[in-house]
Amino acid sequence: ERELAKKPARTVTIAEATRSMLRAQKAAARFAKYDLRNEIASVLGDPAAVELDLSANTQLAALTPQQKSRILGALAHGTSLEVVNLNALKIDSTCAASIVAMAQPLTRLR
Repeated sequence: ERELAKKPARTVTIAEATRSMLRAQKAAARFAKYDLRNEIASVLGDPAAVELDLSANTQLAALTPQQKSRILGALAHGTSLEVVNLNALKIDSTCAASIVAMAQPLTRLR
């Protein structure tokens, strides 16, 4: 049998590992924020969009109730949505008015 050439293990300090982990977390947060903004903007900019699934969107779930209300309120204007999924988003009664406002002009909303 051939022995595999072993490379010497690289020693990583705790500080290096921590910096690497923080960079990865920041990058993930930027992408999550970008994805939510993109998804909302694409629906608002596309009059033919009929479905929006925000279920379990971690970025949206992490927002304050007021921020969620603003996003839902924005969806009330200028969209032709028929299906809006808002499962697992920790939405409470503070968002009720925005959900009603979103649903009223969307006569085909299911």
